Amino acid sequence: MSGPQHDAFVSHASEDKDAFVRPLATSLQNLGVDVWFDEFSLRVGDSLSQSIDRGLAGSRYGIVVISPAFMSKPWPQRELRGLVAKEMAGGGHKLILPIWHGVTRAQVLEFSPPLADAVALDTRDLSAEQIALRLLEVVRPDIYKRHPLADLRRMASGEAMEELRDEIEETRLQLDGVQEKLSEFQCPKCGSNLELRAQVPVEDPNTDSVLLERFECGFETEDGHMRRPCRFQADYPN
Repeated sequence: MSGPQHDAFVSHASEDKDAFVRPLATSLQNLGVDVWFDEFSLRVGDSLSQSIDRGLAGSRYGIVVISPAFMSKPWPQRELRGLVAKEMAGGGHKLILPIWHGVTRAQVLEFSPPLADAVALDTRDLSAEQIALRLLEVVRPDIYKRHPLADLRRMASGEAMEELRDEIEETRLQLDGVQEKLSEFQCPKCGSNLELRAQVPVEDPNTDSVLLERFECGFETEDGHMRRPCRFQADYPN
């Protein structure tokens, strides 16, 4: 049997998606964590229940965002039961990572005593980016140890990704400039290389010389005016 395909599965109620869960999943993704999150993982036509079951089975950890909406809906509780069953089957290895979102310990205790006993992160004390960093230390310690904390914060916020996009765009513009410069040395008809560029004398009392350009394909111009056609042109004379 193949190993887990994802670092973590994010179990949540849809009501919490905009305010907290999406920013959390995005920060984790920016940090290099392979997250199973419905908006990242589901495609048009996918079976929702089958995809979630595969995500649960194929994730090393389960991030559970416990909120009033989570505790009141059957679907998130189904996901939680699946994570609990997987944790028990794994010999007690702690794979459930709880996050309290707008709930008290008393509410969690009433909902699930084992969850209330687990060390949890609380959104009243930490932002989505800060929680993502705390989770990274558990689900991907290799990434956490590889980078300084300041760099990880920039990654979590998306600042590092934005800088990378800017660098890519700057490189693209530079390459466009190089390509535009190179085009001066290529036949405008077929792209053949420039063979000769020189000022040549002419028998014209009004001018001393003209700029002659000759390309490997035979295309020639004098001061930008065609003297001989490119032999690769469709209308090149037989």
